[in-house]
Amino acid sequence: MFHNPIDNTTLRDIIAFPFKANYYLTEFYIYCLELIMKKIITTLVTALTLLSPVTFAAHPMCGKTDLAEVMDNMKDSMKAIKKAAKAGDSAKVNNIAADLLSNVENAQDFIPLAISDQKELNAEQQKDFDNYKKGMGYLKEAVEELASAQDMASVKMALGKIGKASKKGHKAYKMDCDD
Repeated sequence: MFHNPIDNTTLRDIIAFPFKANYYLTEFYIYCLELIMKKIITTLVTALTLLSPVTFAAHPMCGKTDLAEVMDNMKDSMKAIKKAAKAGDSAKVNNIAADLLSNVENAQDFIPLAISDQKELNAEQQKDFDNYKKGMGYLKEAVEELASAQDMASVKMALGKIGKASKKGHKAYKMDCDD
């Protein structure tokens, strides 16, 4: 910590030894800068702490939309498909994949909250929605492959495509709801 040298020094000492005056001024400037930096850092930390919950709060409808319900059904279908695939039951996989396909087709009609909570979209939102539909189209193709899979190797390949599409879609459009 800085020890204020001016308290221990007289004006005569500073005048008599000019090189000491520079040293004391330098020490004083460093002391002032340390105080300023502490205040700035304290202010920034306080502001970020107080504002962060407001900034990252979830949408009030998060998890309560028609799309969220469809996505929950898709999640349940995927769990059942993985269970059937582990058991080696390709007929059951195909039946559940048909249900999953209808949910995927249904999900294409809904706008994710991450894009908008309104029915009317501006140009940028429409572009995002078109990208969402394109991703859902890719997912639909992968689920169709799964539904028509004849052996477990093709089931695993289709599940890999579904996993990639799901991961990419969730990264882009899924909101983190504060449940």
